[in-house]
Amino acid sequence: QNNLVDKGLALLEQMQREGVQPSNFTLSLLVKLMNRARKLDGAFAIVEEISQKFHFRPNVHVYTNLIQACVANRNLQRGVTTFKKMLKERIRPENRTYAILVRASLAQSQPEQAAALLRAAI
Repeated sequence: QNNLVDKGLALLEQMQREGVQPSNFTLSLLVKLMNRARKLDGAFAIVEEISQKFHFRPNVHVYTNLIQACVANRNLQRGVTTFKKMLKERIRPENRTYAILVRASLAQSQPEQAAALLRAAI
């Protein structure tokens, strides 16, 4: 999996050298690669770096993939913090975002949090 991350980062560098601006689609894929390689901090770092460098805001897909990465790396609290940041940035969560957080909350015996997320989703 680390090899895929290296290839993804090399492709990102090549894109930039050739003047191709990364997009939210690019970030979504990089977050997924980082998640599979268990590089949660790397996923957040790349989103921060690229979105600032190229002056765009991460979209719902990038945020949802970050939340998925948090859950997959057993860091639900960071996922919830990311969810709150997403709301603060006025990015509307999609059904998948809520489903990830509700399932993770229930799996970690946090039914109150799951219920609050369900109420927010409706």
